[in-house]
Amino acid sequence: PFERSARRRDLNPLPHPREVRSAAFQKMVDRIHDVLTGVHLPEEAPASAVGPPQARPFVPLPPASLSEMQGLLGILSDRGGEMDLFEIDAMTDWDFGRTISIVKGAELLDLLDTPKNRVILTPVGRSLVAASHQERRLIFRRQMLGLGTFSALVQELARTPDEPRSGEEVCAFLAKNLPGEPSRPLFQTIVNWGRRAQLFDYDAATDELSLFDGRADDDTSA
Repeated sequence: PFERSARRRDLNPLPHPREVRSAAFQKMVDRIHDVLTGVHLPEEAPASAVGPPQARPFVPLPPASLSEMQGLLGILSDRGGEMDLFEIDAMTDWDFGRTISIVKGAELLDLLDTPKNRVILTPVGRSLVAASHQERRLIFRRQMLGLGTFSALVQELARTPDEPRSGEEVCAFLAKNLPGEPSRPLFQTIVNWGRRAQLFDYDAATDELSLFDGRADDDTSA
């Protein structure tokens, strides 16, 4: 678990001693259950979505945004769902390193495959292109939870769901799981992806990360 900071405060509003049969306590238990089993995912997935992937190992994430990935999927969809990597780079204003990062990010989320130099939309990628705005959030969220990087962090935050964790604590958690990987850039990518998919809330003023609390958040551009 995270190392506790000296300024940690108890944000759980339930008083001590806590009555396990009370409605308030049961509501909190239900909330933690929702987090661990899908973080507010609907009971039924959008008709166009594929089921959630199996959780994979804790991996570093490329510094690409979900908006860029969505744009790439649109380009591929307009061209039959398959293009050459260098053709994509030539027709966009991304430098080649950025193109690689965007492609790799979408591949990690199983939105596309990259045999040799080909970039090909997967069924999940096609479903995301055809989905509504809210359905895209759900698809992104499902795919992110298939990555150990996100599923492990969600489970850690769910230990105390009403208690934000500082960026320093989250970076320490990331460094422990990915030694040698710069943790602050990885943290920023997690924040950007997680906010866009309504998986996390982040307070830039206090540098604190918490689970998304269900409130609408229009400021999720990444």
